[in-house]
Amino acid sequence: MGINELRHKQTPFILCTIAVCIVLVCVTLVQHGMFMDGTQYAIVAKNLAEGKGSFWFPYLSSSWERHGNTAFLEHPPLVYWLQSFFFKLFHSSIYSERAYDLFVFILCAVLIKATWQRLFAENERYRLFWWLPVLSWVITPSVYWCFSNNMLESTVSVFVLGSAYAFIRALQAPTNKWAWLSLSAFAIFLASMSKGLQGLFPLVLPVVAALSYKEYSWRKMLAWTITLFGIVSLTFLVLILLNEEAKESLTFYVKERLIYRVTETSQVDNRFAVLGWLLTELLVPFILLLIFYLSPKVMRKELIPVHLHTNERSWTIFFFLLGISGVLPLVFTYVQRAVYFVPALPFFAIALALLMLPYAARIIEHLNNSNVKSLKWIGMLALVGSLLFAFMRVGGVYRDTEVITEAHMLGEVLPENCVVGVPYSIYDDWDFQFYVLRYHHIVLDPDPGEYEYKMIENGKPMNDFMYELMEPRFKNYQLYKRISRQ
Repeated sequence: MGINELRHKQTPFILCTIAVCIVLVCVTLVQHGMFMDGTQYAIVAKNLAEGKGSFWFPYLSSSWERHGNTAFLEHPPLVYWLQSFFFKLFHSSIYSERAYDLFVFILCAVLIKATWQRLFAENERYRLFWWLPVLSWVITPSVYWCFSNNMLESTVSVFVLGSAYAFIRALQAPTNKWAWLSLSAFAIFLASMSKGLQGLFPLVLPVVAALSYKEYSWRKMLAWTITLFGIVSLTFLVLILLNEEAKESLTFYVKERLIYRVTETSQVDNRFAVLGWLLTELLVPFILLLIFYLSPKVMRKELIPVHLHTNERSWTIFFFLLGISGVLPLVFTYVQRAVYFVPALPFFAIALALLMLPYAARIIEHLNNSNVKSLKWIGMLALVGSLLFAFMRVGGVYRDTEVITEAHMLGEVLPENCVVGVPYSIYDDWDFQFYVLRYHHIVLDPDPGEYEYKMIENGKPMNDFMYELMEPRFKNYQLYKRISRQ
C-alpha cells in the first residue's frame, strides 16, 4: 500500500480524535464554573495582569494570609505569570484562563504528536498514526478534567513532555546531544517552577533509557543523569543567589507549604490509593486497546498483526517506566489526588498506543475505499456535531450553578473592590469566595472589624444593630449594610 493511500485512510480517525477533544475539553471550557483551585489560580493570574502582586510574590486578596505572609505562595509562581498574559490579551474576560487552558492543551497534543513522530523517524508508515497516543491521552478522565479546570498540572504536562521530547532528540541526534540534553534539563526546571516536586520526575529519563535499551550504557546514562541534576540544581542555585526575592519566595514555599503538606497534611488513609486510581484512569484507553485487538475477530477477518520490532517494544517499556516514575513518588506521602499524576499520563498513553499500533495499522490498511468514504463522513459529522455542541454551550454553566448565581447576585448590589465582613463558615466556602472574587473583585474577610457590608448565614441572627438587611434575599446568606449616621 502506498504511503499516500495510507495517509488518506487516517483522515476519519484524525477527525474523530479532534471531535473527542472538543467534546471532552472545549465544551467545558466555554462554560462558567470551575474547580475552586483553578478559580483561585485564575484570580492570582488576573491580579498579576492588573499589576497586583509580583512574579515572586503573587497576590490573591487582602484577606489571604498563610504563616504571616500575605502573598500567595502555595506553589512556585511560573503558571500564574504565564497565564497573566492571557488576561492582558483578553482584557480579563471570563474566557482568559480558558483560552490559556486550551492553548496548553493544544501544546500537549502537539508535543505528543512530535514525540511519536520522533519514535518513527525512519518509519513513515507508523508516523501517520500519531492520533493514537493523542486519543489515548485525551480519553483519560483526569486529563480532560484537569484541562477543563485550570489546574497547574496542565502546564506541568507541557514541560515534562517537552523534556522527554528533547531527551529523545539527544538520544537520536548524531551531533548537538548536549544542547538537546540541556534543553531537556531546562524544561524540567520550568516544570518544577510550575508545581514544585511534581515537575522533577523526568530527571530519571537517562535511568529509564538504560533500563529500556541495552545499547545505552549505564556509564553514559549516569553521566547524563548527573548533567540533568546539575543543570536544574545550578539554575535554582544561581536564581537564589542572585535574586533575593526568589530566595525569599522559594524558601517560604519549601519550608512553610511543601514540607508542611508532606509531613502534616493527609488526604488519604492508604498511601497506595494512588495506584488504584491509576488503574482506574487507564481503564478507558485500555478498552480502546481491546477494541483494536478484538475488531478483526468480531468482523471475522483473519488479520495477522505485524508485531512491533524490538525498537518499538523498547520504547513501550521506556514510556511505561517514565509514566510510573511520575506516579510512584506519591506513594511516599498521604497527600494524594488523581490530578497529581496527570503529567505522567501522556507517557502511559504513548505506551498503550504503541501496543495498539500493529492492530490499528492492519485494520486501517485493510479498509476498502467504500469503508474509508463512509468513515470519513462519520468523522466529518462527528467534528461538525462537536463544534455545534460546543457553540450551543457557550456562556452556559458547567458546575456550581447555585453558587455562581449567588455570587452574581452579590456582585449586582455591591461595588467592585469592596470588602465584606463574613464569619469563617462563609469564608471557608471556597467556591463562593473565589467566584465572588473572580467575577466581581469582592473580598470576603473573616477578620472582625468595621465593614460597610457584612454577610451572615441564613438563620443566624445579626447582633450588630448598626446594620440593616439588604435586598436581594439570598438562598444561603443574609447581606447587611451599615446604617449611615446623620
